[in-house]
Amino acid sequence: MKRKIILHLALISCIALISSAIAMTLVFYQVCFEQIKHEVTTDTHLIRNSMAFSNPYDTSHVSAMYGSLDDDALRLTWINANGDVLFDNDTNELEMQNHLNRPEIQQALKTGEGSSTRHSQTSQYDTYYHAVVLDNGTIVRVSMHIQTLRDVFISIIPVIIGILVLIFLVCVWVGNVLTRELLKPLTAVAQNYDNSLHKVRYKELEPVMQMLRTQHEKILSAATSRQDFTANVTHELKTPITAISGYAELIENNIVSQSETQRLAAQIRKSAARLLTLVCDIIQLSELDHQELPHHFENVDLYCLAREACNTLESVARSKNITLSCEGEALCVTGDASLLREMIENLIQNAITYNKAGGVVCVCVQRTEGRPTLIVKDTGIGISTDQQAHIFERFYRVDKGRSRQTGGTGLGLAIVKHIADIHSAHIDVISALNKGSEFRVQF
Repeated sequence: MKRKIILHLALISCIALISSAIAMTLVFYQVCFEQIKHEVTTDTHLIRNSMAFSNPYDTSHVSAMYGSLDDDALRLTWINANGDVLFDNDTNELEMQNHLNRPEIQQALKTGEGSSTRHSQTSQYDTYYHAVVLDNGTIVRVSMHIQTLRDVFISIIPVIIGILVLIFLVCVWVGNVLTRELLKPLTAVAQNYDNSLHKVRYKELEPVMQMLRTQHEKILSAATSRQDFTANVTHELKTPITAISGYAELIENNIVSQSETQRLAAQIRKSAARLLTLVCDIIQLSELDHQELPHHFENVDLYCLAREACNTLESVARSKNITLSCEGEALCVTGDASLLREMIENLIQNAITYNKAGGVVCVCVQRTEGRPTLIVKDTGIGISTDQQAHIFERFYRVDKGRSRQTGGTGLGLAIVKHIADIHSAHIDVISALNKGSEFRVQF
């Protein structure tokens, strides 16, 4: 993070510096060029006035007056009407070419005054030229070297390099300060998690802190649930194991009669069956907890699954003098057929277990609010309002005595809730004491 901040700051600063340098170079070049134009034009007019009556065939007085001009500043060239160079303070005029075709000379011959900018082959510089025609027909041209844009830019490169080094050092310092300030809230959370989650130094970090709070609460809730689950599992497993151990000990020591031995053997078998059911439910719940496990989702006829579940549990309901019926229409949902069948069977089994003799269990598949819905309704003992919020918790039983008699594990509705969640279905219950219950699973 620190490295990224420093690199981004340095990159932005470098781009800004280079852009500014280019802009300043262009402005500086333009200002210098205008200044040189003004200076050369002014000097040309001054020299023209001083040479107004010069003899074009006598250059001695011109040489005496302007031969000592600074070669690096103004360059004076005196040209006759034919373009021949009469005098040049920078170069031997005998070695110079005819200047008649030079742009500034041509313009001066036409309008009396002309100027141009070009690369001089003689001096090898970009040069500004200004020429005027004297009264005697000769031409005076004054020129001055101009730094090229490249030369101007090259001249400021050392300054740019120095500033870049300074900017990099500043960026490193600013990056360290920014990183330290930005990480302070997170560092505080790492050092004192519980207290720091409620203190947000920057409002921009509020979403992050909110997410951390949510995750923290989920972790604490999961830890609490895991502890409760472990305690409940230990307690639930201990009961049948203790019973099996106690009955086996009585039989082993021949403390009971032969007829009593058969009764104890039946109790051992019953406890073992309950233990097996409990272990199977725990394993299934554990598998459902692992959401990464693959599920075979496909189009499933919900009514067909309900009919199959009713047929499976018909004998159980009949043995308890309970009427089990299934009605509705064929409605397809996307889901895992085996899990959905397990969910329906658990709901029906629960309705049978907590029903009354001569009661009714009705399973219905219909469309409510445009969505497929499974309804399992019974005329059983019902669930009080304060208990309805807990019925999907693991090992929670509405009637513990009846549940133990029937071999219930207290995990049936927890499994139902997990399966509903896997299928993104909503499950709720409508119930009242002694008036029965109605479970609705809406897909």
